[in-house]
Amino acid sequence: MAKAKRSLLGSDWFIGLLIGLFFTSLTFTGIGLLEGLERTLYDAGVRGTPRDISTTDKVSIIAIDDKSLERIGRWPWPRNYHADMLQLLTEAQAKTVGMGIFFFEAQIDPGIVHIENLEKIYANSGVGRSNPDFANRFEQALIEAYIALDTDSVLVESIAATGKVILPWMFQLGSPIGRPDQPFPDHITKNRVEQVVVDPQFGRAVPAVGAILPLDGYSRAANALGHFNILPDQDGGVRTDGLLIDYYGDHYPSMALVLAARSLNLGVEDISFSPEDGLRLGQLRIVTDSSLRMFSGFYHTGDSTNPAFASYSFIDVLNRSVENINE
Repeated sequence: MAKAKRSLLGSDWFIGLLIGLFFTSLTFTGIGLLEGLERTLYDAGVRGTPRDISTTDKVSIIAIDDKSLERIGRWPWPRNYHADMLQLLTEAQAKTVGMGIFFFEAQIDPGIVHIENLEKIYANSGVGRSNPDFANRFEQALIEAYIALDTDSVLVESIAATGKVILPWMFQLGSPIGRPDQPFPDHITKNRVEQVVVDPQFGRAVPAVGAILPLDGYSRAANALGHFNILPDQDGGVRTDGLLIDYYGDHYPSMALVLAARSLNLGVEDISFSPEDGLRLGQLRIVTDSSLRMFSGFYHTGDSTNPAFASYSFIDVLNRSVENINE
């Protein structure tokens, strides 16, 4: 009897049954142990995988750091500072500029209210009729003051003039039931990826039910838009980038994917997806999961003097204290 019991415990099918029951019990515990184990193994794999950082001269980060906040002031800054930065980056011949700043609301300088009050007082005073020369000079001064304080217009003009700026926007994630309230305008839909073949058996991109767009002037002036949604895991960590978002059947790329495309002199027309070929950027095949999320790699140099990407303080670049900004 003891011999038969040892034979049973040592058989391959019995060991396989125990393993199967173990993982089945994990699946039904409801606490996501398998997913947690998968995340732990992924994190260990990322930490243990050496990465080639020889291409760091292709990417530069201009940081809104403590030093810049101390010199310029608390956030948000007047938007003419960003316009001045874009002018400098244009002079440095930056190939592509990704601005990780949301421009969802207008920035109204308090001084504009006073200018508008002066305009009303002036219009009701009758001074313009009695002294035309003074009226012309006063009106010109008001116009110049208004333009100087309307930093949104200054930045929009700078973005349009640069011609290389990628701006972020956001989606409200969720599974749609009906149709969108209204279609996107043409300057938004030009950013969608047309070459997408959907196969429900394969999966689908992360769905969305709403969107937050940049102000109209910004989205029109930008070279392109890319979504800036963060897709955290259950533990709060961020390990993936949703390269495409499915908005009522239209697919829009992430900011990272758009930046990669522009750096290769490609556009959204060069992005495609099909279950057979996967997600492609030109001739590059990008491995994703069934939700078209790419698992990110992380750089760990362990040496702050040799970072993965060149980083410069915003104020140092603005003051031209940096000799060269990598393209």
